[in-house]
Amino acid sequence: YYFTLPSYYVLVMRSFVTLEGIAFAADPDFNMYTTSSPFALRRLLLPRTKTGKELLEQTLIERKETGPRLRLLSLLQGRLMYGKRSSKQNASGTARLLGIQPSARVRGV
Repeated sequence: YYFTLPSYYVLVMRSFVTLEGIAFAADPDFNMYTTSSPFALRRLLLPRTKTGKELLEQTLIERKETGPRLRLLSLLQGRLMYGKRSSKQNASGTARLLGIQPSARVRGV
């Protein structure tokens, strides 16, 4: 299959690989992905533009008749179906791990 990438995307990837090589030469135990992941997560979860904020909200929050809910819990309910545990048990266990009440509603949205 033939596909193309935007030139700016290729430039970012090449820069990342170059920086990783330089850092690895200085310190073989250095891991560029571990080091850069907090920055990447911050950029992902704190968009700067109005469109970015709207897309993040659409991705993380679902609108239901009972009010807005975190989509994360619904996604986890669907992904954690295994063994003899029900999806409700899985979601409640996962929510406890995340420090969220399983029936928590999103406020102010």
